[in-house]
Amino acid sequence: MSSAEATRPGLLHSLSARFTFLAFVFATGLAVILVAVLALGTWRTLVWQEEQVLLQRSEALYSWLGTNPIDEDNLFHEIVENVFEPREILMRVEDPALSAPMETPGYSEALSDLLLEPAPTSPVEAGVSFAVGPQGGLYLSLLTARFVGDGEAARLVIVRGASNLSLDEKAFAGYLFFAGLLTTGLIFGAGLLQLMISRWLLRPVQRITQETALVAPGTIDRRIAPQGLPSELAVLASAHNTMLDRLEKAYHGLSTYADNAAHELRGPVGRLMAQTERLLDRTDLPPDLQDPIDTLHETATSLRDVLNVVLFLARADQGVMTALRQNVDAIQSLTDLRDLYEPACEEAGLTLSLDLPDHLTWPLDPRLFQQAMSNILENAIRHTPSGGRITVQARSASGMLDIRVTDTGSGIPPEHLPFVFDRFYRVDAVRNPGTGTGLGLAIVRSILRLHAGRVDIASAPGQGTTVEMFFGPAPSASGP
Repeated sequence: MSSAEATRPGLLHSLSARFTFLAFVFATGLAVILVAVLALGTWRTLVWQEEQVLLQRSEALYSWLGTNPIDEDNLFHEIVENVFEPREILMRVEDPALSAPMETPGYSEALSDLLLEPAPTSPVEAGVSFAVGPQGGLYLSLLTARFVGDGEAARLVIVRGASNLSLDEKAFAGYLFFAGLLTTGLIFGAGLLQLMISRWLLRPVQRITQETALVAPGTIDRRIAPQGLPSELAVLASAHNTMLDRLEKAYHGLSTYADNAAHELRGPVGRLMAQTERLLDRTDLPPDLQDPIDTLHETATSLRDVLNVVLFLARADQGVMTALRQNVDAIQSLTDLRDLYEPACEEAGLTLSLDLPDHLTWPLDPRLFQQAMSNILENAIRHTPSGGRITVQARSASGMLDIRVTDTGSGIPPEHLPFVFDRFYRVDAVRNPGTGTGLGLAIVRSILRLHAGRVDIASAPGQGTTVEMFFGPAPSASGP
């Protein structure tokens, strides 16, 4: 598995998504259980009502069978009652006193399988069961057997009943449909509500995350205000602030150390340069010492330049240095820089072009602005082969001065891009040892921070590099 695949966010990569998923699963399970319980209760209620109707009808028939002689006309009228109504009730009486079993028309055809079973020979308490008719209809069947009459005249009478449950099935199916529809709506509504609640609950976490993401060398003094945070997150914010206090102390300690070290070393290096210059000015210097002293002088000069840069970066990070901003004609400044570097570009076989608007004034520190641009242009010239092109573009966008320098040079491998702005980091340190100090882009980043801006870089090997600098407006100004 590649690193990109390993870090690719999944479906449940966020806490709000996980909370919503868990709530959705819980709500779905609970809704299914409730619907199942209610459906079972509803169905049992429907069946119980049908059972009560059959019991009442059977008791009514037994009351007619207990008369002597049996009024067969009224008995038949009781048997065929409800046969033409929506609720189909079928009854059958098997009595030795009758010439033949008496039944509701259609009973034998609908429930023929029940008649094939052996008839009871002893009293049977009323019992119900389900039966399926030849057309697939569901019936609730009732069977009772009891003795009617006294003494030797007592006879075993069997009363059968059946209720067609088609209407109950339709009512139950409609109930299930609307219950399922309502449950689905409630589940998705609960999921949406849970998503909103989870995002609201996680808003303090997002606040802490955003505040933490803003911490950088130039903004290490940022802290998370614990006011308004839940008690658990307030403890986390306090621990985060304590950690930043220690980091800020250590960071400023290192910056102060670098500042002091650079300041202290400037004196000996300056004296070394003065001594070597004095020796180089002597006319009686032996020829065999001329080259070593000249090399020593060049080394001391390079060391002095590095110390000056380290001192500049340390003071910029500590906030001691500020940009002396004034309204600068950015078009004229960039044109002057082109005139300055055009001879070097011609010597290297490069084309340096400008793509600028007619007028663009911005609050800048002229010296720092020229230094940042010089560092970027020198890098572009150094890493662009003969026949290449360097283009400088400038525009005002979203309250920022956007300057883009694009070259058609060798490019930077992607594994080096995250580190090119680090101090002393050199992409070509192995291929071209001794070229540069690895401080040029670090200076550019510090200058952009002093201008409330940022610098971005995009590059690909063999396709060139684009450096984009964003200079922010002056703190006391509302715009350019």
